[in-house]
Amino acid sequence: DRLVANRSWLRRLFAMARQRDLKAVVLFTEADIWTPPARRALSEDGFAELRAQLDTQSKRYSGKVLLVDSAPLGKDKRPAIEWRDSVGHLSLGTASVQVKVTPGEDTRFALAKPETKAKTKH
Repeated sequence: DRLVANRSWLRRLFAMARQRDLKAVVLFTEADIWTPPARRALSEDGFAELRAQLDTQSKRYSGKVLLVDSAPLGKDKRPAIEWRDSVGHLSLGTASVQVKVTPGEDTRFALAKPETKAKTKH
């Protein structure tokens, strides 16, 4: 049931984005649905069909797609947007980030550089 609902929802979402000429779509999930598991068989990959649906829809869509999730980051890793064609993937773990959105730019989404606080003397 979930796979059917996801397929229907994604079709509607991308159809609306195309109809309204939206330049980007941002999807938030708890799990990292975009990165396939490295060592498990595909039959154990619960997100394989959803990932295939997203891949199909994003290829039909002329805008950018950003997938944001709260999947844990590896040791000493910082959040970063990894692009594959027009789809960007950002895992946050427990970090917080500021995403800079620049309409009309090819990159469109980028992580804002953290502001450095000025040191004050006491």
